[in-house]
Amino acid sequence: MATELEKFKEVVMATKKPVFAMVSASWCNPCKLIKPEFKAKSDTEKDNATFILIDADESPDLCSEFNVTAIPTVLVFKRSIPEVADVFSGSNVDNFNKFIKKHLSD
Repeated sequence: MATELEKFKEVVMATKKPVFAMVSASWCNPCKLIKPEFKAKSDTEKDNATFILIDADESPDLCSEFNVTAIPTVLVFKRSIPEVADVFSGSNVDNFNKFIKKHLSD
């Protein structure tokens, strides 16, 4: 049986589109600020990228594998490679939108 980490890597390797993975937690107030933006982007950019929400409390192996030390954190994976291409941390909506735009236009 595949682990959650193995399943995640399979998703990343199965698409040529960028994959944005947001690591958050239900108790995290900054996460609550950025999560609606992340969900909105997942709707408006679904043809251009894959968006995945990851609960930090339920996915410690994934957090460890990708060195997530703070939340919210958005990891981007590109070209079907299960290695982090770039990281955004924090809840600044303008900076988050710039981060997404940058990686959609690469």
